[in-house]
Amino acid sequence: MSMSIRSYPCLPTLLLLLLLNLSAYGDVVDFVVTTPPSSYSSFPALTQYIEIWGIPILSTSGASESKLKHVAGVLAQFLDNDEDGCPDDRDVTFQIN
Repeated sequence: MSMSIRSYPCLPTLLLLLLLNLSAYGDVVDFVVTTPPSSYSSFPALTQYIEIWGIPILSTSGASESKLKHVAGVLAQFLDNDEDGCPDDRDVTFQIN
């Protein structure tokens, strides 16, 4: 039986987590805050953006970057409680997205 990377859809994420030697999303991961993509241009007040498994997290400039990263960490832990690098229930992730 031949195995391919398609057999393990979460493998790239898992490898990234192993590479970074992460133990918990909320404590160790340094999420990157960027400006929102152009698809959010109709909401000019939203100036900060993080994406977790395709789920956008946006905030105004009034929210600190550390608070936005905390929200991202909480969401990541909620979606991946066993911290294996994959959402535990893809249906939940799909519905939130």
